[in-house]
Amino acid sequence: MKFSERMGYVNPRTVLQTESMDNELRVAIYNFLYGIIDNTWDDYFWGTNNFGSSLARSIWLNYWKKLTDDFPHQAYYFMQRIKSYVLEECWYSIYDLLEFILENTDSMIDEETTEEVTEIINDILKREMSGYRVLNKRVVPITDEIEITALEDALYLPDCFAGTREHINKALGFLSDKTNPDYPNTIKEAILAVESCARVISGKDKATLSDALKILENQNKLHPALRSAWTQLYGYTSDEQGVRHAQIESINIVDFELAKYVVVTCSAFINYVCATQCNTKSNLLTSTV
Repeated sequence: MKFSERMGYVNPRTVLQTESMDNELRVAIYNFLYGIIDNTWDDYFWGTNNFGSSLARSIWLNYWKKLTDDFPHQAYYFMQRIKSYVLEECWYSIYDLLEFILENTDSMIDEETTEEVTEIINDILKREMSGYRVLNKRVVPITDEIEITALEDALYLPDCFAGTREHINKALGFLSDKTNPDYPNTIKEAILAVESCARVISGKDKATLSDALKILENQNKLHPALRSAWTQLYGYTSDEQGVRHAQIESINIVDFELAKYVVVTCSAFINYVCATQCNTKSNLLTSTV
């Protein structure tokens, strides 16, 4: 995380981009396209073995549907068109372009290189907090509006859940750190957010998830199957081999997908608890963590 973000002068991105594309993501995609087109384009030799110009020509004729005699035969002029397109077009048009490139490079490069290109694109999308990934040459969502809503709602809980909000913010900060994402601590903070929520609704200073589950169960607001699922998730994060153990640094199974799943799930649970308890306990609105 940058100095300006750590010190609070600049707000880091905390929610995945699904129906938008910020400038940093656009620039990263353009830089990628520059690398595979401009860097492999020889202005003095245009032909089937010239990958950069061949791909550019395919984009020009088959994606943009432009006249063949208008095609710019120098890399600089074509890249100016690509730059304007990536930086200014609608976000979904950029993903259309990426799909087109992936679908039309098979005849130009081998399968292994295509896989490398896919990996590079996915690294960019992951680093810039895009809500999409490339799978089988298609850009597919890794999240949906329900997940995004769960995260956003958890960031705007009532003041009595200020501690819970803080932990969710920290979890999202660890998850969205572009230079050094910390997935184990993402999960830790998500679970700590649940425990903070449990302390609010139970009034116990050392309350855990089980205390919150008991309250919900006593109010007939929790199905036994759901209680079991939450108990098992909490157990996973708490046992001696779980992500909250002191030796978490040695565990390599905690990746972006798992961390996102846990923080989204915890946010959804917290939102549910907050909604039900604020409706049944009016004193929560004036209580403190």
